[in-house]
Amino acid sequence: MSYPYFFVDKTQVTGDSAFLAGEDFNHLVKVLRARPGDTVEISDNETKRYETAIVGIDKDRAILKVTNSKIITRKSPAISLFQCLLKKEAMEIAIQKTAEIGADKIIPVLSTRSVVELGAKKIKDKISRWQQIALSASKQCKRDFICEITKPVDVSAIDVSHYNLFFLAV
Repeated sequence: MSYPYFFVDKTQVTGDSAFLAGEDFNHLVKVLRARPGDTVEISDNETKRYETAIVGIDKDRAILKVTNSKIITRKSPAISLFQCLLKKEAMEIAIQKTAEIGADKIIPVLSTRSVVELGAKKIKDKISRWQQIALSASKQCKRDFICEITKPVDVSAIDVSHYNLFFLAV
């Protein structure tokens, strides 16, 4: 059976209790119409994944009781994708699908052939939007860790010596 899945801050889990607040709370209660007794899975994005049961719903948060926990570890080797900037929808789909198949990090790349031009304000907004897409894809696939989106780098600034294995499509 499939249960709702969310990422929480480690501080939201203490002992055998946890809570959901903010957008995740609204999604759980208003969209999924969860009720006390329902099962919810959560990850702290650092060390553990939890199976919980809703024990109470307050005005602004859901109180969860931890019924089971599992230690999570990052896989090795970590997979990073250097993705040249694509036009709006294509870039968003590339981020979504890459997060869904298990990439750990996506590094947007600026190149001479990039059609997309970004100013400092736009870069910040784009990274925020892309990170939200990666978060949603990570939740949907019930990944243990959120796929990270970094600041864009220039293609000439990529240092392949930081990687044990580096593939380049030409």
